[in-house]
Amino acid sequence: MPDFMILSKDVAEGPDIRARIRQDHLDWLGQPSNCTVLSAGPWLDDMDVMRGSLLIVKAPSREALEAWMAEDPYAVAGLSADIDVRPFNLVIGRPDGR
Repeated sequence: MPDFMILSKDVAEGPDIRARIRQDHLDWLGQPSNCTVLSAGPWLDDMDVMRGSLLIVKAPSREALEAWMAEDPYAVAGLSADIDVRPFNLVIGRPDGR
């Protein structure tokens, strides 16, 4: 299964949406899925405010990844202004030790 990098930038109301939906998002990430999160977290602006997310995800295909992403409570709530998805080659820090 290939790895993908997901880099998103929040809408202007992002901090409010994150505060309201964050636990639902974290719970959703912990559910069994055909996509596996290898690494994830928010990126911060110069004032340490969350303004987007970076995820490294192993998925069966780009189509499967996009279907999985559409179910994220953050996506449903309209958190992202922009999302960039790219194939990624995780070399250092692989959780599977390869």
